[in-house]
Amino acid sequence: MKHRVPAAPVRDLNEVINDPHMLARRALEWVEHPTLGRIPLPNSPMRYEGSAPMAIVPSRRLGEDNREVYGAWLGIASEEIDALASDGVI
Repeated sequence: MKHRVPAAPVRDLNEVINDPHMLARRALEWVEHPTLGRIPLPNSPMRYEGSAPMAIVPSRRLGEDNREVYGAWLGIASEEIDALASDGVI
């Protein structure tokens, strides 16, 4: 006869995002999102001695880096970027 280990109950999302252990290990961090407000984001619970954990930030919004990409990376003048934006190209 096989010994069965009882299954752990499945936790709902609210239980997971408010779990004290997850928060203490910084496996889940609450960050401020510019349009969504305060949201939970996953983070690696692994820590390396002597190094600070990386800051968790929300992903960039669509078009947020247009000036840097088109200007600094591609060398397009600011006036041309403005024209592309006003024409709805970017």
